Order: sequence, then structure tokens, then C-alpha cells
Amino acid sequence: MMNYQVDKLESSDLSQIMAIEQRVQHHPWNESLLQQSFNHLSYNLALRGKESDLLGYLFCRVVVDEGELLNISIDRNLQHQGWGGHLLRSLIIRLKMQGIHRIMLEVRASNQPALRLYKRLGFNLDGVRKNYYPSGDTREDALLMSRIL
Repeated sequence: MMNYQVDKLESSDLSQIMAIEQRVQHHPWNESLLQQSFNHLSYNLALRGKESDLLGYLFCRVVVDEGELLNISIDRNLQHQGWGGHLLRSLIIRLKMQGIHRIMLEVRASNQPALRLYKRLGFNLDGVRKNYYPSGDTREDALLMSRIL
């Protein structure tokens, strides 16, 4: 694996975030939503390669003692190489150190790579939001998952 570091995602990373978001997400967040994700409740992390190039990122909201993973993205040419796991494990460690007791997320039912990652990292299925995500001309279920930290 290449050299990398995990650090704080900054609003100055926005252009790189938007570029990755457009490449990897079926329904990418727009610039306004991305900017709103840098607020007092945010706990956002960047996965950086050499020269501080952005390789991936995650957005997490923290309220009281719970975290909610809102978005995790790894640039397309680095997917399926373990980088998402590195980034998510780093978040879990940092949240534990902050006294956060639980992390939650929702994921498309069809996103098998993400589901495998979340299960491998100890997330459990809590429920289903039927027909939550747009998917072409139809809609797709969202799986609600969480992990006690």
C-alpha cells in the first residue's frame, strides 16, 4: 500500500471533494450540501496520499454521544483496496477517544461492497427504510446500521 495519512477534512478541500464525488457517487452531493457539512456538528476526515492529494473522505455528524456517517467516498481508481476500511477504522478510533458511544449509518441495499465493509467492521442491521433512495425509474431500500463503540 502507498503512503497515506488521515487528517481533518477542510473546506479548502472542496474542489477535490466535488471531483471525487462526481466520479464515484450515483447521486453526488452538490456544492451547497458539501459546504453545509462543514459545521459545528461535523467530524470530517480526509485520506491523503503523498503531496496531500485527497484520495478519499468521510463526513460524520456528531450529536451528543452518537456519530452518524453521512458520506464516505474513495476515489474510483483506489476502490476495493482497503482504503475505505482504513478511513472508517480511523473514524471509529477518533470517535471513541471523544467519548462517542455509537455510530450509525444508512446504505443502499444494493451496495454490496459497502455492506461487506460495514459488517466486517462490526456494524449491525437495525432496520430498513423502504423505497428511500432514487434508483433510475424506481426506488431502493436504505439499510440502517449501527455499531456500539
